[in-house]
Amino acid sequence: MEKQQIKAELKNYFETEFPNPGLNLEPSTDLLSNFITDSLRVVSTVAFMESHFGIDITEADIGVETFRDLNSLSDFIFSKL
Repeated sequence: MEKQQIKAELKNYFETEFPNPGLNLEPSTDLLSNFITDSLRVVSTVAFMESHFGIDITEADIGVETFRDLNSLSDFIFSKL
């Protein structure tokens, strides 16, 4: 799977699960301020990534740098594939 496809699937996930009307989700949009605003959303996002992309995510993987934006999140997923 290519990074662009990963990014597109993540974008669809965030726009569907955590809609933010009026915000155009770009690859560099701050996810933590606009979409992943609490710990339940972190858990939901991790569960989605593990099941959808077939990767294992450890507690050490969860951090601000990884979840900053679609670019960093897709890079992280790509590295786990």
